[in-house]
Amino acid sequence: MPRHILLSDGRRHAIETAHFDLDQRDIARYWTLSANELLGIQRRRRDANRFGFAVQLCLLRFPGWPAKKDSPVPVSLLRYVGEQLGIESADIEDYFRRQPTRSDHLQEIIDLYGFRSFTVEVRVELEAWMKSQVHRWNTPVGMLMALLDQMRLRHIVIPALSTVEDLAWRTHRRVELEALAKLATGLTPTQRAEIETLLIPAAGDDDRTLTWLRRPLGTPGVAGMLDLLDRLDFVRSYEIHPQLATDISPLLVRQFASRGARHTLQHLRDYETDKRLGLAASFLLDFQPTLLDQIVDLFTHLVGYWFNRAEKRHWRSFQEHGRTINEKLHHFLQLGGALVDARKKRADLEAAVESALGWDSLSSSLGETKLVAAPLDFSTLEELPAQHSRARQYAPRLLAALNFQAIAALQPLLKTVEVLRSLNKAHQSAIPADAPRGFVPPRWRPYVFAADGKIDRAYYELCVLNELNLAPRSGDVWIAGSRRFLPLDDYLLPVSEWKKLSGGAGQLSCASYLEQRRQQVHYGLERMLPLLAEGQLPDVVLKVGKLSISPLEADLPADAEAWSNRLYDVLPRMQITDLLSEVDSWTGFSQHFRHLYKQEPAEDRAMVLAVILADATNLGLTKIAEAMPDRSDRQLSWVADWYVREENYAKALADLIEKQYQIPLAAQWGTGTTSSSDGQAFPIGARSRSWRTSTPSIGAIRWS
Repeated sequence: MPRHILLSDGRRHAIETAHFDLDQRDIARYWTLSANELLGIQRRRRDANRFGFAVQLCLLRFPGWPAKKDSPVPVSLLRYVGEQLGIESADIEDYFRRQPTRSDHLQEIIDLYGFRSFTVEVRVELEAWMKSQVHRWNTPVGMLMALLDQMRLRHIVIPALSTVEDLAWRTHRRVELEALAKLATGLTPTQRAEIETLLIPAAGDDDRTLTWLRRPLGTPGVAGMLDLLDRLDFVRSYEIHPQLATDISPLLVRQFASRGARHTLQHLRDYETDKRLGLAASFLLDFQPTLLDQIVDLFTHLVGYWFNRAEKRHWRSFQEHGRTINEKLHHFLQLGGALVDARKKRADLEAAVESALGWDSLSSSLGETKLVAAPLDFSTLEELPAQHSRARQYAPRLLAALNFQAIAALQPLLKTVEVLRSLNKAHQSAIPADAPRGFVPPRWRPYVFAADGKIDRAYYELCVLNELNLAPRSGDVWIAGSRRFLPLDDYLLPVSEWKKLSGGAGQLSCASYLEQRRQQVHYGLERMLPLLAEGQLPDVVLKVGKLSISPLEADLPADAEAWSNRLYDVLPRMQITDLLSEVDSWTGFSQHFRHLYKQEPAEDRAMVLAVILADATNLGLTKIAEAMPDRSDRQLSWVADWYVREENYAKALADLIEKQYQIPLAAQWGTGTTSSSDGQAFPIGARSRSWRTSTPSIGAIRWS
């Protein structure tokens, strides 16, 4: 049976020469000989045998396979072994020329130091381990790398790399097929028939197929929200629940879903039944939380649009009445000045009003002022009801589709959601007098609640929707089935998993944690208070029961700004494409963008960098393709679908951070163990309701 090859030539070479890249710590970890090992090595008769025996032993630790005649050993490692034995490393050449001696020594090392050969029994053991760990790896290449580490940990002599590749591929393949069969057999006959229908190409524009589900969101607005809600209802109509994927690795389900999202309908239909149904079911399972998150994001955008429009109307009204407002201010100055003068002279105030403005003019001015006066807090909420009719186009369906849950303090908000759901279902407009009121913020209260105690429907509903938009960001409200808006407990390890990791011992409860911190604070205060009383704490003074801490002074020299500008002046001016290519040449981060199936990097590196640039600038693939005469948007779309994924971005970013950490100058900003992040707002040249920005012309993109 032919073996399956997973690795590219470059990746295989990197693994086979991994011991050439060991740092000093790893050299000490794997290639240091203990006193007992040195004692056993010294029993060899010749220096070459002693040296070769020690090198064989260290090679079995890392990289994990024995010495080979044509496989060189790094000089740094040979020198380290020679230093421990007091032998010149040049003697190793004579040792490698004698195959029988090497073979005898290898078997002796296996017998003496607990190593195991790769036998059928070991193969079965490793297969069982890989099946138990499949939830950690969603590709056979990832499983292969973990398998190599596990074989080293278990002191298993690693055979030919092609053998390990084949083992990882076959095990991962078997796990995949079992998972797909489990997903397919878990479907009801009705679900199987509906999924098969989903994979049939559309006969008309109104046909709802997998292609219709997978199409990107159009213009963000009411139509976009209704479209997302349509798709959510359609996916839910299949009634495929997460229980279907019980005991299947979530990473594997996401991998299946990624394939289902990318394959053409024809490609999916060409698969055997279990694989076809399993991939489609995984896509439907994974797509539902994706839709929920998209709905919440679009909802946030729409709520922002309300306030943006209200603010514009507010300022437009203010500007339209600017002349009248200015006139009323002058009336106030005239009247106020006359009244103050009359009071100082003890003159008749009524006569002062008559002479300054006249009572008839004052009465008329008051009436006009009432018409143009804004609320005292100058709030834009007064203009918000104009957005109610727009919100009503999707709000009933939104409230019905999303299962909001909340902490105890926000249960009144959830009760309000139920009230609105009931009113929408019954087609009633009046808010009941006993509807929850406690959730309404003080700023909204004058608008939501009328003077006669009645509740304004428009303001009430808009207030509820606004609170539902804000609360998920704080974690006080979450949405069942969402991937991003989850309760706090879902971000933590399950109790059962935590017990496994901690061994069930030393469980830390909230009470014990607080007690530990109390003791630490108490100990710190006992040390600090005497110093404070004696005035020995720098920049801290206790006066009359008040603690004063001197503000930190800027520790930058006065001419630092000038030097900063000079440094910026010497930086080269270059195009962003050249910068991206150059950074990639330093770090090789583009190698992390690998094919979903083959796990090989893209042959055309420029295409990957172009897709990354499109994501980073929000220009979109079409705009980038227009600037690349030798590339089309279809080519870029293909690379984006098969090579550029969230997990690949995470690996590339980690690589960039690691490379940055190795730069000596980076140490001036700390050890890299803490983080300080600031949120910044950047003004742009225009306002747009679109989620994407566009640039009229970005010139031609060329990659070196």
